[in-house]
Amino acid sequence: MDFPHIDTSLCTGCQTCGTNCPIEGLWQFVDNKAVFNDDRKADCIHCNTCKDNCPAGAITFSE
Repeated sequence: MDFPHIDTSLCTGCQTCGTNCPIEGLWQFVDNKAVFNDDRKADCIHCNTCKDNCPAGAITFSE
C-alpha cells in the first residue's frame, strides 16, 4: 500500500494537504512543515488528494 511521503525541502507549510484531505487528523504541521501522522496511516484512503493539491509538489506516494 502506498503512503504519502513529504519532501521537507519542498514543503512550504501551506497546509493544503491537511485542508483538502478527507480524513481528519492525518496531517500535522511541525516547524512549518507537513508531517503525515504515521499512527493513523491505516486511515489513509490513498485518494492522492494531498499530492494532487500540493502547490509545491512536495508529496509523493511510496510503499
